[in-house]
Amino acid sequence: MRRNIALTSVFILMIAPMVAVGHAQLLIAPAPDDTDAASFISPLPREDNVRMKDILPCGGFRGEQPASVKGPVKRTYQAGSTIRVHWKETNDHAGVWRIDLSADNEKSWQVLLNMKDGTDEGDMSEASPKFYWADIQLPAGLQCESCTFRLTQSMGDIDDGNDYFSCADITIK
Repeated sequence: MRRNIALTSVFILMIAPMVAVGHAQLLIAPAPDDTDAASFISPLPREDNVRMKDILPCGGFRGEQPASVKGPVKRTYQAGSTIRVHWKETNDHAGVWRIDLSADNEKSWQVLLNMKDGTDEGDMSEASPKFYWADIQLPAGLQCESCTFRLTQSMGDIDDGNDYFSCADITIK
């Protein structure tokens, strides 16, 4: 019996990283095809490799809330500046990408980008993702010590229950 429990525990620990991978996430390093990678200043994600579908505003994994808990600010930006945001997609679906920002502790959101994702190539994985980047202008005149910057991938329409999230905590001065 103890051996079965031990083997089951080892199996769960081995597959946990595979199960936890989300469909899309902000990157901690520049996308490989970005020709201006030396100036990488993309918002850094709160959590890496978390399935972020089940819990708003920033997701979680099967009822847990690791990505929904605000963390320390990892980047500071100037109000009105343009930043290059990098992300990857590991499970391809046609749908919509949205980037938005909350300056009021995730009570309301200002949309910064809506982009159709019309591809459905079907051969992506964590080992072979598709990379994206976009230049996003931050709101002029906005200041916040702990804004939430959020990337949403929707399999259909935004907020239809088929959304995946990746959030970052940023400061705008």
